Amino acid sequence: MKLHASLRELTRVGRALHRRGKKYYLHLRKTTTNNDPLRSQRWRRNLLFVAILAAFFAFLVFFVEGLSISWDEAHYRSLGRCFSEHLLDPEACLPDFLESDLLSHGVATEVLYFLALDWAGVEESYFALHVVKGIGSSLVLVALFWILCRLHPNSLLAAWGALLLVLFPTWFGHAFDNHMDSVSCLLYALELALAVYLLEKSYQSVQLRTEVLSIAGLAAISAISFSHRIVLVIVPALCLGLLIARSLRQRRYVEIARSLALFGVIFFATLFLVDPMVRLRGLEGVIAKITYSSDFEALAGSMNRFEGQLWPSEDLPWHYLPKWILITTPVVTLLLAGIGLVEMLRRQRFPGRGLSSDLGFLISMSFILPIFAVILLRPVLYDAWRHFLFLAVPLVVIATLGLKKGFEVANKPWSKRALTLAIALPFAVTAKEMVELHPYQYLYFNRAAGGLEQAAANYETDYWAKSYREAAEWLRVQPREDDQRTYYVYVCGPEISAAHFFPPGRLVATPRSEMADYLICFTRENLHLQVAETQTLHAVERQGVRLSVVKAIPQLGPWDSLSEDDEIHFISKPGRVRGHVDVVTARGSEGDALALKGWAAEKAEPDRPLTILITLDGEIVSFGRNGLSRSDVAGALGDDRYQHSGWIVAVDGAAAGVNGDSLRVWGYLPERGEAYIIRR
Repeated sequence: MKLHASLRELTRVGRALHRRGKKYYLHLRKTTTNNDPLRSQRWRRNLLFVAILAAFFAFLVFFVEGLSISWDEAHYRSLGRCFSEHLLDPEACLPDFLESDLLSHGVATEVLYFLALDWAGVEESYFALHVVKGIGSSLVLVALFWILCRLHPNSLLAAWGALLLVLFPTWFGHAFDNHMDSVSCLLYALELALAVYLLEKSYQSVQLRTEVLSIAGLAAISAISFSHRIVLVIVPALCLGLLIARSLRQRRYVEIARSLALFGVIFFATLFLVDPMVRLRGLEGVIAKITYSSDFEALAGSMNRFEGQLWPSEDLPWHYLPKWILITTPVVTLLLAGIGLVEMLRRQRFPGRGLSSDLGFLISMSFILPIFAVILLRPVLYDAWRHFLFLAVPLVVIATLGLKKGFEVANKPWSKRALTLAIALPFAVTAKEMVELHPYQYLYFNRAAGGLEQAAANYETDYWAKSYREAAEWLRVQPREDDQRTYYVYVCGPEISAAHFFPPGRLVATPRSEMADYLICFTRENLHLQVAETQTLHAVERQGVRLSVVKAIPQLGPWDSLSEDDEIHFISKPGRVRGHVDVVTARGSEGDALALKGWAAEKAEPDRPLTILITLDGEIVSFGRNGLSRSDVAGALGDDRYQHSGWIVAVDGAAAGVNGDSLRVWGYLPERGEAYIIRR
């Protein structure tokens, strides 16, 4: 009876929804007839944008789990976790992080990420982080669409502008797993949207409450932007300048003072709340952040491949940023942006003399000023133009204006169709290249630069080391000589980008290349050439360009393997070896691997590689060696030779039992034939 009642209730609800849907559909048909073409066009514009947004979310749903880990994600996850736990006591996190971490970037977005997950009851992970980043990037599309709707209210251009951003490979390649720069895009887009709204309202008679809320919102976003990356405050500075210019012309001095006072109070109050450095050092912290942003000493001296040469980050050519934008933006987008920028500047009048003039000045300067600031101030830069990825937002807005101008010139039906085809075909090619580059769309170079294949020799390619996931997943499925032992992998640069995808206990990252069985390296600064080319086992490539390699490192000594003929004398006291078994972790149910962790070293030569044996009832069931970083052990013992005494060894859970209580751990000296017990 309950089932029948439920079915009847569902049927009733379904019929009600059907009636409402039919009524809404008839209403739409009535309001989108030829008698009201502008309303009809707005409806098609909104529908097209919804389709674009749905496609973006479809990518997020189906592909985000397969994305890589960018090399700074682990660091900023740790930063966010600590400060979310110590919101009111930022000093508690200072021992774990460098001052440069807080001077170069704030922690507002990282803290919000953890607070949002705690509120939603979702377990924190890289997958969750990428989903949040993808949702944030979808808001960039929404903000861009809203801005274009204000600039072109009665046309489809707003939706086409959103499509231009989706087909911007450099932006799309950073949208889901770039921890810092995708957030910069979101903040810049929100600032632009609020600035456009404020300028519109300044030409209307609005209530004081609306004005106050608008300025307060812009001030709060500006404070978060300042904390995150100082250059982002160019937009609110432009907006305030335009508002002041208009008020001065109308001699509304009280409004100027009120707006500036409100903005200043909200800005500094928000900055004090969200930025630990400002909270700890006050005004001195604000000044320190401003001066440090131009120097950025932390990465001074790092090398960048540009125009076929390696340049230090603090001494790059003046045209480094503009050229990267020119060679990595689709050619059609560049042409449209050029037309739009010329048209915008041609119509430009003195700011404050008209809404259209003010909006044109805001959009054009939000793109031009950051580039000129880089050319004049010459800050430390690296990794192409990802630090200025937020410029993609005003660039697309300007390109949309160029698209509008093109359709105005092509005023005949046949010429409009020809123009549409001339624009659509190159973008179809761009979309095809984005599919070929997946999931590394940020490697894109346009045809003017010769594409990725020709540009790779002269410019940076996989600076994020995202190809490490593909390399690690290839290595993990390869058969090895001894499935019982643990193999060590030396990862060039960002270890987390590869090690996160290693099978627990079977492949272990080591910071010492001389102790590794395998090497995973990207081609940045030719790091992949550390081991002879003949040792290459696998290469990750896109469009014929090598991004990273997996190599076998020749065996270095008798500790690398065990022979069945070895006679081992097991000694049940530490003797010549010292160490400890710290953790035995079960990796699932019976039949899965256990991971044993600890530290061990030979007393006479602690910095020498040491073989670790695992036995069960006197039989060796697994082995590996030390070599992992254990700075805590070196500090406790007061001897830096113990820096790499850590080890992890995997054991078959079916053989040992899930908890591993019956296992014994030994430090083996092959040249003596002796194995010494390592206590738990």
